[in-house]
Amino acid sequence: NTTAGASNYAQYTFTSPHGVLWDPIYNCLWAIGQTQIIKFTVGGTKTSPTLSARRISTIPGIGHDLSFVFGDENKLFFTNSGNVWKYDKVSEVSIKLPALANGVAVKAVSNQPMGQIVEAKTNAACSLNTWCTATVDFYDETGGIKQTRTVTGAAFYKADVWWYEYQ
Repeated sequence: NTTAGASNYAQYTFTSPHGVLWDPIYNCLWAIGQTQIIKFTVGGTKTSPTLSARRISTIPGIGHDLSFVFGDENKLFFTNSGNVWKYDKVSEVSIKLPALANGVAVKAVSNQPMGQIVEAKTNAACSLNTWCTATVDFYDETGGIKQTRTVTGAAFYKADVWWYEYQ
């Protein structure tokens, strides 16, 4: 929707959106919320943009976090109300992460270039609110715990790995 005199934008009505991710490989926008992962195509012009839902995939539980899987351009990590998943962008299949990395109340999941999975999930060590954590957990690729780091007095919500590949 656009309004004269205001910033131009495109709008899509989506129940409980919680994460958005631009995908430069597929040149699309991914969004997660409620029980869906949606693949959007961004089009139009700067003054009259468009946003079209190109694929809507149903996921179990309430969708929360969305991030890339480093080392596999066809996969995304996502979390829902009770599990951590990998989503295949091509086949639209969701697979739970193995072992301890498949946790409840995970607010963020990502991985490092070496494959190590990084998660932030709510815990009692953070007293600021019900959705924060003072702890970040690190798992190997099989979901086995490697390390846990707690920062006394911290209140993290997301703990995502960001990287930049030099060409």
